[in-house]
Amino acid sequence: LCVPVTSFSVTEQHLYRRQTGDTGHDFALSYSRGPDVAIEVSSDSGNERARCDADGGTQRWMLENGQQQTRVQVIRQKNTLHLSGTLAGKDILKTLQLDEAPWYQFLSWSLRDFLRSQQKKTTFWSLRPETMKAYKMEAENLGATTIVQRGESRSALQVRIRPTGLFSSFWHGDYWFEPTRLNFLRYEAVHGPPGTPKTRIEHLKTLPLP
Repeated sequence: LCVPVTSFSVTEQHLYRRQTGDTGHDFALSYSRGPDVAIEVSSDSGNERARCDADGGTQRWMLENGQQQTRVQVIRQKNTLHLSGTLAGKDILKTLQLDEAPWYQFLSWSLRDFLRSQQKKTTFWSLRPETMKAYKMEAENLGATTIVQRGESRSALQVRIRPTGLFSSFWHGDYWFEPTRLNFLRYEAVHGPPGTPKTRIEHLKTLPLP
């Protein structure tokens, strides 16, 4: 199952703020290198862990949130996702069929490889954590832009994600990355019906390595 991050060498640690309307919390995001890449998100509300290929594809993912009575583990084997655990207090044990497209659960990592490839668009699968449903998504490289963080303008690369097919015009989310190291800087999207406050994830600082 998910190999602990401690078995890897931590190469990056960052602190972020997630804000939706008046509700927000900070979380730490770390990347560790071994035979592949281990990713961990930790906050007061829960933890996520993943193992990814060097090219961004997710192999395994675990979501833990005690307040929501959730502890779910997902493993990809060929084109099948195997899910097990507890979701919102209910047992879950099922499989989801994908196609050959990669599974990207941590886009802060997986979209780096997409930007390096200099492709204009790519498709991938992603799971919605609240429902554990799989969605086929498209990412589009919108190129260089400028954002303002902590009162200062800085260069960034923007990537827009949206569902494929009929729902592509109804929702999108945007990611911004630092141009050289491709560190994840910001995310913005509306997660709900019209009138729902926008969710923003903002990079606060790079943390020292252990």
